[in-house]
Amino acid sequence: GCLTGGPEPVHALSDATLARLRGELTMSLLDMRDFEIAVDPDDVGLKRGWQTGDGTGAAWKPIRAGAHWESQGFEHYDGVAWYRIDVDIPADWAGRKVTAVFEGVDDSYQLWLDGRFLGKHGDPATGETVWLVRTTIDLTPALQPGHRQRLVLRIVDHVGAGGINKPCYLTTGPVDPRGDLLR
Repeated sequence: GCLTGGPEPVHALSDATLARLRGELTMSLLDMRDFEIAVDPDDVGLKRGWQTGDGTGAAWKPIRAGAHWESQGFEHYDGVAWYRIDVDIPADWAGRKVTAVFEGVDDSYQLWLDGRFLGKHGDPATGETVWLVRTTIDLTPALQPGHRQRLVLRIVDHVGAGGINKPCYLTTGPVDPRGDLLR
């Protein structure tokens, strides 16, 4: 027989949860690992325009995200440092929301994409730290899919270890600071 009548099917998942699952199943993810770092002990980077990614007067050195800078040759350094990375934004990301996700930055940071300020997390003035907090910043307003773009972070290490101490990535999928639905 054929079901032609009766009530609409009922599902146990909310519409919001179903939309999130659909988003996760179609998402793209781009890991960011290999950055360059320039320490800024006199905090002159903003005045010199390092947020554009040029870093005039800076001594840029390779560094990997996912570990504190102290374990990568910058022992006992507290204060300001800049991270930069060039990212090839996939052309098929056009028309999609793209979010930068940082699983932990020790202690606070500001972020620019091609010199355009897009957001910040943590606060050196109040001591608010995000070293164990997932933070996100929407890159969509400055994104140019199909082009190479420069992402720059001004990181302030308030005390102890510093840097991008946990993984970070760009994603077109849904992001929730509390964690991933499918993990």
